[in-house]
Amino acid sequence: MEQLKVLQTLDQVIFEIGMWPRDVARRLRSAFVPWRVHRDIKEEWAKEPALRFRNGISPNLFWILSVLVPYFLLLDHYFRAVAERYPQIGNLAAQPWPLRMMVLAVVLAAWPMSCSLLIAKRSGQALDREATKRLFATHCVVLVPASLSLLTSLVLCALFQERSRTMNGVFFYGFVVLGFYAQVAIAMAEMPPGWFRRIETMWDCFGRTLGHAIVIALVGLTLIMLGLGRMPIP
Repeated sequence: MEQLKVLQTLDQVIFEIGMWPRDVARRLRSAFVPWRVHRDIKEEWAKEPALRFRNGISPNLFWILSVLVPYFLLLDHYFRAVAERYPQIGNLAAQPWPLRMMVLAVVLAAWPMSCSLLIAKRSGQALDREATKRLFATHCVVLVPASLSLLTSLVLCALFQERSRTMNGVFFYGFVVLGFYAQVAIAMAEMPPGWFRRIETMWDCFGRTLGHAIVIALVGLTLIMLGLGRMPIP
């Protein structure tokens, strides 16, 4: 009987994993229409927790598969490639992968979480933990195109250096535009009537997007320069 339960569980797990590519593709297409994502997640949040996202992948799992895993694979490849040249980076690569992934998750999740907290505070929902969770789940979806655009910019810069300057700039500015566009759409949907508060919230969202872009770009360029040997570690 126990073996039968294990096989049934394994069968369900395999089915769910097999559905991930389709569900991720659907979520990614919808991520370019933030107000639709906001509406769909709000409808799902009205259900009981056990009944949410029964017909598709959850927003948080979508973010893990489409943002956290690609960034982790890129950094892991980079750390291993320069480990012999820089023992300090080699020490980072030697850490257990769950620890490295957890640290990276905290860094990457800071952007959607800060935007969620900002909108929750401005819309009077700051003390409602469920509302903040819903906003975080929404931002985990709508900010994926911007995150992937920035990832593409970093990959191009690492692979082609100066030869990809134009395309690198296109994807970097695409990150800023897509991130700001997504946050404005969510702010407009969540904020109460009043153009001043909405504009103030959108300005803060733009500042957070730009600040996040600058920090990620500086870290990425520093790692790339180290990998090229142009910035030696003392």
